[in-house]
Amino acid sequence: MPNFEIHIGGYTGCRWRGGAGSLSAEEKETARKFGVSDEQYLRSKMEVAEKSERLRMRAGQLGELVETLVQQLGTGYRLVGVSRNIDRLSWTLQVNTPSGVRNVVVPWELADDVLDSGTASDLDRLRNVVFLDLVVETRSFRDTNEPDGKNSSVSVGGGRTGSLARHRKRTRRSTSLCRR
Repeated sequence: MPNFEIHIGGYTGCRWRGGAGSLSAEEKETARKFGVSDEQYLRSKMEVAEKSERLRMRAGQLGELVETLVQQLGTGYRLVGVSRNIDRLSWTLQVNTPSGVRNVVVPWELADDVLDSGTASDLDRLRNVVFLDLVVETRSFRDTNEPDGKNSSVSVGGGRTGSLARHRKRTRRSTSLCRR
């Protein structure tokens, strides 16, 4: 059992039992509206539940790796949650730091590389993402609260997220041009 929360969307607690599956009255009505049989609806619901369970397992594996990385930062740092971001194709890691809870965004590609191959270079990439977001943002937060009001450091976390968003926008634009 992990020491952190896992947040995955989808159906939970559904079990396929051949034709003996049960749907609520609302689910039966939804199936009728979509023009599918109760059995087809239940089977589809079970597929979503199985995919959610696989994602939950991967989130747990990612979280365990990140827990070991966060422990290297010392006391005051602890992973508290792993969340799937379907709309951003990423995972968000909620980490308790000395200055409060910080969110670290890990792209799905990086998480998949780390979990599937586990090479030293992939683990180093993950370590860099986690450490940059946590250490640089925490130091930036502390520096902005100095008595003289001067900020002697720059937060890299927001800039990297912005460049990732620009990259995605360019990628979407280039793929939409290919479709024309």
